[in-house]
Amino acid sequence: MNKKVVGYVRVSTEKQQKKGMSIDNQKEKIQEYCSLMDLELTNIIVEVKSGKDDNREGYNQVLKMVKDKIVNGVVVYSLSRWGRNITDNWTSISLMEKNKISFFSIKESIDTSNSMGRFFLNIMSSLYQLEREQLSERISDVLQFKKSKKQVFGKVPYGYDRKDNILIENPNELKMLRKIRSLKDKGFNISQITKYLNRNKYKPKQGKQFYRSGVSYILTHSLT
Repeated sequence: MNKKVVGYVRVSTEKQQKKGMSIDNQKEKIQEYCSLMDLELTNIIVEVKSGKDDNREGYNQVLKMVKDKIVNGVVVYSLSRWGRNITDNWTSISLMEKNKISFFSIKESIDTSNSMGRFFLNIMSSLYQLEREQLSERISDVLQFKKSKKQVFGKVPYGYDRKDNILIENPNELKMLRKIRSLKDKGFNISQITKYLNRNKYKPKQGKQFYRSGVSYILTHSLT
């Protein structure tokens, strides 16, 4: 019994259609491939939309068919016509694998129903993990750089104020921050420090009094 598959074709713009990635060219490649591989092509979903667009109706329609197990496989001309990036490809193809749906990409000779296809999945998993770790490192580097330059990269830390997107010292808050650290060094716990601050009329950046969560945040997120 032949596998029932759905084809997916996408072009981003009219201009792209004239550069060899036209809808008709992709459809022809998919039809030839299915005939060669004895796959029963039930439908070809066509989409004219940028891969960067989150709201791709055709793409989402294919994923729904995968979840509902209406087809046994998905065929595309190339990975670039399918997902936006490694993360997108990995997430969607993993969903297919979970639902025992095969994925075929003609240009890259990918067929996840065989051992080489599963090997490809392992490589994609590694690339996905690498991309996530590199993104995390880049974010960390940017935050550390901004922190060293006292540039605002989120919530303004206690002891500083914001001026033209740069942190400037707040003498009164810095004085209180030193007091908090002094109490902590003397063995005061968070509850005791909170009571001390409220009893001595210290004020948080917002609100009328300190709470344990706020004091804990100050201790773990201060710049000094």
